[in-house]
Amino acid sequence: MTHAARRALVDELERAFLEFGEFVRELPRDLYDEAVPGEEGSVRAILRHVVLAGYGHVKYVAENCGGVVPEKKFPEPEPIDDPETWIAALLDVVRFTREALADVTDEALENGRFVTRWNQEYDGEQMMEHATCHPGRHIRQLHRWLDGELGT
Repeated sequence: MTHAARRALVDELERAFLEFGEFVRELPRDLYDEAVPGEEGSVRAILRHVVLAGYGHVKYVAENCGGVVPEKKFPEPEPIDDPETWIAALLDVVRFTREALADVTDEALENGRFVTRWNQEYDGEQMMEHATCHPGRHIRQLHRWLDGELGT
C-alpha cells in the first residue's frame, strides 16, 4: 500500500512551518504585543494561533483517518517571548504531525470525512492542504501589517 500522498502532505506542511519559523526568526520581539488588525488581535496572538491551529488541523486528520494524537509539547504557547521558543513550538507541530499520521494510509486520507468546528466538511487530504496553507496566510497578514498596508 502506498503512502506517497501522506508523505508529500506531511513534507509540505513541514516546509510551510519551517518558512513560518524563518519569518518568526526575523520578527522583532518588541512587536509581539502590538495590535494587528484581524481576529487574532496581536502578533503574539497570531503566533499562538498558528501553533494551536497546526495541532488542531492535524488532530482532526488523526482522529478521522486512523492516526493517533500524540502529546503536544506546547499546548499553551501564549507566554512564549522569544523567537527560538516560537520556532521550537512550530517544529513541535511538525513532530506532532509525523507521529500522528505515521500509520495513516493514503486511502484513509481520501475517505476520512469530517465536519470541523467551523462547520465545513473536509477529508483528511483537504485538511492537510488547509493546514499547509494556513501559516503562509499569516505570514502575508503580518507582512502587510509591517508594510503599513493593514492600517490600524
